[in-house]
Amino acid sequence: DWRPILFEQNLPFTRYLEIILLAALFLLVIFALAGLYRPRIYRGHFVKEFFQIAIAISAGFLILLLYIFLSQRFFDSRFILIAAWLLAIGLVGLARTLIRGLQNYLVGQYDFGVDRVLLIGNDQAGMQIKHWADKLPQRGYRIVKQLVDLDLSQIEELMGNSQIDAVILANLDFPYQELLVLIDFCVEHRLRFQFAPTLLQSTVSHIETDTLGAVPLIEIKKTSLDGWGKIVKRVFDIVFSFIFLIIFAPVILIIILAIKWDSAGPIMVKLKRVSQGEEFGMYKFRSMVRNAHQHKVDLMAFNERADGPLFKMKNDPRITRVGRFIRRHHLDEIAQIFNVLRGQMSLVGPRPHEPEEVAHYQKNHRQTLFLKSGITGLAQINGASDLSFEQEVKLDTYYIENWSLGLDLKILTRTFLKFFRDPGAT
Repeated sequence: DWRPILFEQNLPFTRYLEIILLAALFLLVIFALAGLYRPRIYRGHFVKEFFQIAIAISAGFLILLLYIFLSQRFFDSRFILIAAWLLAIGLVGLARTLIRGLQNYLVGQYDFGVDRVLLIGNDQAGMQIKHWADKLPQRGYRIVKQLVDLDLSQIEELMGNSQIDAVILANLDFPYQELLVLIDFCVEHRLRFQFAPTLLQSTVSHIETDTLGAVPLIEIKKTSLDGWGKIVKRVFDIVFSFIFLIIFAPVILIIILAIKWDSAGPIMVKLKRVSQGEEFGMYKFRSMVRNAHQHKVDLMAFNERADGPLFKMKNDPRITRVGRFIRRHHLDEIAQIFNVLRGQMSLVGPRPHEPEEVAHYQKNHRQTLFLKSGITGLAQINGASDLSFEQEVKLDTYYIENWSLGLDLKILTRTFLKFFRDPGAT
């Protein structure tokens, strides 16, 4: 009798065991196909892994439901299936979190499963790779030697002494034939080979293929924020903006009253900024005296950021008393939620700059104008005030080329965590 029930009385344990074993088999296969079982240290982000887990379990349960429907042999309690689906996602996600924590501890403390790396190149990219490998030992990269030039004899010596498991090339500024020899050598001796891409090489990570007759064509995409990606990000912005408005409503009211009490002038100001190559009015709760922009020319000599086109001055005399407080805690930025709702900005993206500053952009700086500007971004959660302009551009470029909904969630989460831990640091 095929009928929907909540529980079936006196159901033999063997029937539960049969479906449990079947579900386990389905999920093992699907997890393997989804890349969730790796022989090496997992170096991805938790949010991405959690989404993979949720999708894999959902796919497994859909197959299971189809099997139950067609066979009509198992219990048909919808409650049990839904509860099992939710519990599976939660418990597997929790188990993965615990395993990742244990893995990070073993890797960081005991070099468990680390890759012993030969780093080739001592330019800026090479220095950055070595810096992050030393700073993040839990990622499993241990630099055992760094070479300036591509020297196969030294690589053979290190490999012969079983000192290396992988080779990382910091740049590709070597003769083409030498690179081919190195790659062939690594393949032959089962050494993992990785390289740090240049700007153009990292761009081709997003490609689409097409054909024109018998001619294959490759389209290089700057970001995955095309088509559905753009729609998903816009829906995400609208939903979370309304949520943030509800959460911050009491704070917004207090800010409005404090600004009106502190000094004469409007509550909010519209500042000229550039997003996607076009000017717009960015909202901020007023933190400066009236007509502050007219005094900027007189203060240019005190600009503390001479490495780029941006103006920054820590003790700016134009800032009011309340303005100093809301700036230190970044509360003046809350008003930009209205820009997000109007479609002029996004919650996450490169920070917008003034038209005069954008006019002095170099060619590689202008790629940050590809997306809508954001209230927070990758640079902001990595200490933007201590970064050079070039470092900010590199982080914004990375965000553009590697955008995902998971990355947006991670940046927003880290923004809030950083705010509550150290309000003046974001």
